[in-house]
Amino acid sequence: MRIILNVAHTYDTPGKCSPDGKFREWEYSKTICGKVADQLKRYGYTVSIVEQKTFYGPSQGLQQVVNDVNNLTNLSKGEAILVSIHVNASGKTGWDTTSYWSAWTTKGVTKADKLADSLYWAAEQVFKKRGRKLSYGPKDSVSNDKEENFYILQKTRCPAVLTENFMQNNKKDVTYLKSFQGIADIVKVHVDGIVAYLQKS
Repeated sequence: MRIILNVAHTYDTPGKCSPDGKFREWEYSKTICGKVADQLKRYGYTVSIVEQKTFYGPSQGLQQVVNDVNNLTNLSKGEAILVSIHVNASGKTGWDTTSYWSAWTTKGVTKADKLADSLYWAAEQVFKKRGRKLSYGPKDSVSNDKEENFYILQKTRCPAVLTENFMQNNKKDVTYLKSFQGIADIVKVHVDGIVAYLQKS
């Protein structure tokens, strides 16, 4: 089984940062992907990191990521999973107080639902004791993850989940995300969730 981690966006993607520009989603995601990969490799798993090389524009850049993921999936003879690690924003201009963690799959019942459930299980173990909220989608027959046909989830050939790790336009979230404890928590959720899924599989 190959575990593929995807770094969110690029260094030059417009708008993917805190209102003051000091927290950048791409940079944070790259750090987390590296730490998650290191731990999973120590456990003996095969891990690849896929990164969009430059912004290009919304469609071209995402297609490069999809192609890279699908090439790795082919190398693994279909035995691969993808987790794309992001930081959300509330959509409001400037700083806001909205805060939650979530995981997304494509709409309907898919193979990715069980991976999302394992990530939610890990998130519940870690974040609830910190007093941090999780956001769920409507319960279907398998999972209660949030669902949207994001391009990278829809076009890749392996089970794929996109995590949104709190809010980059919430000052308290940014402080937590950048802290030693916050980084350790985010890494632990992804490592524990992925390992739990693989052990069940």
